[in-house]
Amino acid sequence: MAARLADGWPPDGWYPAVHYREDLELRDELAGLGRALPEPLRARFATSLDDVDRRFVALTEDDGGAELAAELGTASVPPEPDRWWWRRIPQPAPWQRRVRA
Repeated sequence: MAARLADGWPPDGWYPAVHYREDLELRDELAGLGRALPEPLRARFATSLDDVDRRFVALTEDDGGAELAAELGTASVPPEPDRWWWRRIPQPAPWQRRVRA
C-alpha cells in the first residue's frame, strides 16, 4: 500500500476505502507473522517492516481513524494501541478522489 500511495494510487488515482481497510488488515497479519519468526529472521523482517512503516508514516497523518471509520460506516478503528496504522490516513483520502471518464 505504501508504494501505491507514494505513486498516487495508480492507475487512476483512486482507491476504495474497503481496499484500504483490507491493506490495514494485511498489516495486522504482518505484525503477527513477524512475532512468529525465529531469530535472526525476526530481526531482518522487523527492519524491513520498519522501513515500510516509516514510508507509510511520512505519507499519512494521524486522524485517529475517524475518516476511514466514517467512510466504512463503522463506530471506530480497532482500539489496540499497537495497531497505530489504523489511525493514519493520506490527505486527501484516496476514496475522495473522483475517477474521470
